[in-house]
Amino acid sequence: SELLVLGQNVAEDVTWGMSERDVAALDLDALLERVGLAGLADADPRSLSGGQLQRLALAGALARSPRLLISDESTAMIDRDGRADMLDLLASLPNTGIAVVHITHDPAEAARADRVITIRSGRILSDTRAAPSPTPTDEAVAGPAQRHTSPETPRDTSRLEGGTDREGGTGGMTPASFLNADGERIWGSPTLINTEHLWADRVAHTYDLGTPWEKPVLRDVSLILEPGQAMLITGDNGSGKTTLSRILTGLLLPTWGAVTLGGKPMDGRVGDVALSMQFARLQLQRPSVRTDILAAAGHGPLIGSGVGRRKNALSREEGDRIVERAMSLVGLDPALASRGIDDLSGGQMRRVALAGLLASDPRVLILDEPMAGLDAASRELLISVLDERRRAGLSVLVISHDLEGMDDLCDTHRHLREGVLT
Repeated sequence: SELLVLGQNVAEDVTWGMSERDVAALDLDALLERVGLAGLADADPRSLSGGQLQRLALAGALARSPRLLISDESTAMIDRDGRADMLDLLASLPNTGIAVVHITHDPAEAARADRVITIRSGRILSDTRAAPSPTPTDEAVAGPAQRHTSPETPRDTSRLEGGTDREGGTGGMTPASFLNADGERIWGSPTLINTEHLWADRVAHTYDLGTPWEKPVLRDVSLILEPGQAMLITGDNGSGKTTLSRILTGLLLPTWGAVTLGGKPMDGRVGDVALSMQFARLQLQRPSVRTDILAAAGHGPLIGSGVGRRKNALSREEGDRIVERAMSLVGLDPALASRGIDDLSGGQMRRVALAGLLASDPRVLILDEPMAGLDAASRELLISVLDERRRAGLSVLVISHDLEGMDDLCDTHRHLREGVLT
């Protein structure tokens, strides 16, 4: 991840800390080609996509010819073809004398191993040798059939802003809900009704424009995200998805084009469009779960400052209620509120970040690879929560390689290829 980047370029990052003799003996070009980074030896690691960073981490490990490789969710944030290539590479390593321990939530990935250990709540539930499986058919390799609607075609045109139908009723939709400390689902009317459109008009972006390192990333991106709409954007690694997410939130000004929310420039409305980042740890800047959620909701000091930033006076009890509600929404035990951020698992960090974003009551929520590191139950819960919020008027834009369950949430599917959104 971005937390592990050490070198100024890919080649330096792969060989960081290696002896001169080991570097001289390494066929770097062949290694980069093997992990899917051919031709990127001189690239700045900070310009790589999330999936490319995963490949970079693997290259750095293989450069040292380990006897054991521990792969912890190494296929997360990698597109489908790249994921298959990565799994093929991991499967080939034992034949070269490198044992592999692959940690994953995906049963399909586990099925490729010759030994599968299942762990739950810190206990080993099973330790089995996998039976040989038949050669997968083309249909099995392709995965579940896609049921996305065509680009810009809503699956239900009867739904209007705020989740009401054309007759003025709710169309059978239930208001957003959350689980209290006793596990009971509480129904209420969330303050998320949104009547503003997010509009990207002919957006293009080039990094280091006018320099020898000029790198075009986005060439032609236009979209309109309506209130209560959920849109899925897919694309291969390096296609510009993360850059687009930062532009849509106002965190990055596009080189050309404009982004507005409710007709007002996005750079003046930073915070109204919330972003769940690829690497959740980069988003969690406070020492505990409680303080991070409250800060995201607008209560507490700014980072690096003792200056308070409060929407209004907040008692301890009110803070506890905000934190408990937000954590329950994303399926986290409120008892974890006092836990340190670095004591959480990757999946828990992702849910804490989302809890804080939901507590801030944004107009639009953008999620960059939200399913990475989540088990099946957590994925189902996340989709359910997002769907409830969408029905209440929250606009949702999901950027993901993982399409499982997305057709239940998203009514529009767009694809980003070579900087052009189709």
